[in-house]
Amino acid sequence: MSEKQDDENAIICEDIVKIYDSGEVKTSALRGLFSKFSSGKIYLILGPSGSGKTTLLNLIGGLDTVSSGSIKVFGKEITTYSSQELESYRLSEISYILQEPVFISYLNVKENLLFAISSRNRKISDEKLQDILTTTNLSKLVNHDPDSLSGGEKQRLSVAIALALDNSIFLCDEPTGQLDVENKYLIAELLKKIQKKNSSKIFIIVSHDPLFVDYVDEILVIEDGVIKQSVERISLESQKSAQLQMDLKIDRLYKTIDKLKEEIDRQ
Repeated sequence: MSEKQDDENAIICEDIVKIYDSGEVKTSALRGLFSKFSSGKIYLILGPSGSGKTTLLNLIGGLDTVSSGSIKVFGKEITTYSSQELESYRLSEISYILQEPVFISYLNVKENLLFAISSRNRKISDEKLQDILTTTNLSKLVNHDPDSLSGGEKQRLSVAIALALDNSIFLCDEPTGQLDVENKYLIAELLKKIQKKNSSKIFIIVSHDPLFVDYVDEILVIEDGVIKQSVERISLESQKSAQLQMDLKIDRLYKTIDKLKEEIDRQ
């Protein structure tokens, strides 16, 4: 898949409504949601259970369809796509990193990678394959079968497959949900490393892990099916910096007061 040009409006979601109708009960998962995603950034979507986070991810990924509204991806309106067009869109644009990745148990790590690539009629050079294995720290595990891998190793294989497919959009649904603390950080750092090396790709992460806050460019908070807040990380850093400066000023003030008290006591 060729790299897309940098695009500030790579994905635009406008007035998205998603209603699930079970016949007797209608549930509104998204209620007129607006959001946009730029190339070259990592986004974190936060929100309580049932707020619509995964629904939004599935709509962008073409796994589900809107009840109303518009989703444009690289200028193309995907809500009007047929089932066949959606399948083509998923194969050509979307890479998934899920909480519980699924592999072919009788194929080893390298074979799973190659199968994922060939099943989509893609090709990969030996050099690029080795680079991906090195990036994901799987070089020494190429002959291992998936069932012998730890949770962190399985997730690294999932990331490796997503990277090998070379699609433009990475959709990550609770990618660290089943991992211990050490592996959570390793996966977060790996995604950030990949984003820096692939500056035109888009990473959208749905997670309850607060550790991702330190690795993303923008945070979206969803509540009751709408975006309640959108904060760029640079803004968070500015706020932290401003607070730090204030804390330092207060600290210096108290030190000055203490010195004055000492001088008064000596008089």
